[in-house]
Amino acid sequence: MVDSQILLSIIIPAFNAENYIEKCINRIVPLLDCDVECIVVDDGSTDNTLRLLRNISNNIVNIYIISQKNTGVSGARNNALKKAKGKYICYIDIDDVIDTGTLKKVIEYLRDNLSEELVVFPHYEGNDSKGFILKEQILHEGKNTDLMGLYKATFSQKLNEPWKKIFRADILLNNDVTFPTDMYMGEDLCMFVDYLQYIHCFTYINLPYYYYYKNDDSASAMIKTSFIEQEMKLYACLENFIQKQSLDRMLSQENDRLLLHKITRYIKGLVDHKVSKRDIKFVIIQSGAEDRLKQIEFKNKADKIRKWLLVHRKYYTLTVILKIFKGK
Repeated sequence: MVDSQILLSIIIPAFNAENYIEKCINRIVPLLDCDVECIVVDDGSTDNTLRLLRNISNNIVNIYIISQKNTGVSGARNNALKKAKGKYICYIDIDDVIDTGTLKKVIEYLRDNLSEELVVFPHYEGNDSKGFILKEQILHEGKNTDLMGLYKATFSQKLNEPWKKIFRADILLNNDVTFPTDMYMGEDLCMFVDYLQYIHCFTYINLPYYYYYKNDDSASAMIKTSFIEQEMKLYACLENFIQKQSLDRMLSQENDRLLLHKITRYIKGLVDHKVSKRDIKFVIIQSGAEDRLKQIEFKNKADKIRKWLLVHRKYYTLTVILKIFKGK
């Protein structure tokens, strides 16, 4: 539902986020103007999230609150997109913050460059106690019509998160590009490779407006038995994109290698948490990961060793070797 009067829609999903709302929203409010709107989706929170959002949004122009049953972050983003009126879409997570002044410069850029199909940015990563470091992308600054650099950055999985980018709403809506709701990991990247099929150029701008608060949840997520199933879905999504676009075999090899390394890290996590070999074997076989690895030929000697240990189910030996060479 794009409105010619609205330039940018900022979409924020929120679930049990009462501790983050004010810090996040207060930095966005000064940006809300006649051509900038903010849509916050309360995704079935059980704390005070909805009440706080309604209080904050009182008497503020162009901030809209959607309340829905819990569907997960993908469902919340997809629902907000249907309501968004902006020509461009910007995604923000409620537990992160933006630099108001820098995002204002981005908005001014968009006002002067209405033909952009995709805009990519560096970002800051860290936390309040340890500080933040700038994470730049290995991309050429300015407008790029050669998409191979973008593809390589994507397949190295350095462009996963949607908050590193600003999207064109009509490309998303006209091609039904949404976040897959059956994934809780890798859904950002699946959405992005779907979007890449419909663009001809992108612009990389050195205006890092986003502060990503990194936490340690990834370590616990690695222990979930469904983790490997999610990774296999992501792997299939990327392979499908490579085939559709008839891309260089090198990208497929990078996808294969990432799968191998993620599976080995996953197994190490299970072994460290004293999961039995029988249970590890069940998960790896059931997910299809073992069969897929058997079909892949790796060139790197270390990768060949990883593969051999995996397909021969030498999980504990693999973990010992990883600890020796990684020092942990």
